[in-house]
Amino acid sequence: MKKIYFLATFIIISIISTSTVAACSCIQPGTPTEEANKGQIIFSGTVESITEVDDLNLQVNVKPIMSWTSDLLSLSTPIATTNNSAACGYNFEEGKDYLIYAYEHEGNLSTNICTRTQLLDTAALDIPELNQLNYKRYDYTVQNNDNTEQTTDRDSNALLIVLIALFSLGLLSYILVKRTK
Repeated sequence: MKKIYFLATFIIISIISTSTVAACSCIQPGTPTEEANKGQIIFSGTVESITEVDDLNLQVNVKPIMSWTSDLLSLSTPIATTNNSAACGYNFEEGKDYLIYAYEHEGNLSTNICTRTQLLDTAALDIPELNQLNYKRYDYTVQNNDNTEQTTDRDSNALLIVLIALFSLGLLSYILVKRTK
């Protein structure tokens, strides 16, 4: 009988201590033209460095190559993102070229996995459309010059708790039935 109480206590503690899980939930980004019309700053660039700002945030310094919507970029433009995809962070790698769709957030340029940001090598469909925009383009090689919604996945946690509780009750019932026989 002590085993049953121990098992029931363990199961109850496990259910109570289940923590909330945060996950990234994205709204499908629009076309390059739609994103430009929303005011996104769209540019290509090479990641020069990645610096951890705090436990969750990164600063990615990007050397611009070409901008389709803004001439406000500097020789090394800082872009903010989070350090993991569960928080919608984009996984940049130093030395690689990207097509970046950035937005202004708290006075900084930011991007995430919910934008059209991608490796420049895979942006073949975006570049021709960007080149057709009625914005002035800025070539930084000549001049040398971010729809989320972070949600808490409570429904998944609730389902997990219910499944654990049902399994526990089933196991407890099975043990009690076996003991009475």
